[in-house]
Amino acid sequence: MGEDLVREAFAALIETSGLYSVTGQCGDGFAALRMVQALLPVAAVVDLDLPKLHTMELLSKLQALRLGVRTVVIASRQDRKTILEVLRCGANGLVLRSGPAKHLFDAIGQTTNGGVYITPLLDLEKIFVPLKAG
Repeated sequence: MGEDLVREAFAALIETSGLYSVTGQCGDGFAALRMVQALLPVAAVVDLDLPKLHTMELLSKLQALRLGVRTVVIASRQDRKTILEVLRCGANGLVLRSGPAKHLFDAIGQTTNGGVYITPLLDLEKIFVPLKAG
């Protein structure tokens, strides 16, 4: 499936929900950085695999700029290393492409209210492994 089609489908899903408005769309990390700086949205929903400026770098730059924009990452990968890196780089929410639309809306709502959202489709006990005593 083409990335333009996927991006436009997510935007249409968000817009037609009646819960949120889409203020902009773009297809790469550099454009996303410029757009977020110009529009200052409450939240930015970004794909994990943005070209040109990778999403992890985009998240780090947005974090450093302290714009107050909450970020939700849409990912197809769900390995522990990726999830932890997304969160370390400053994402406020993470949903899976394979998840229901409700998770995306929950993520936007929870993150814009100051919280952190991680899709319930992930086994958090495997992501956040407790340190062993000893």
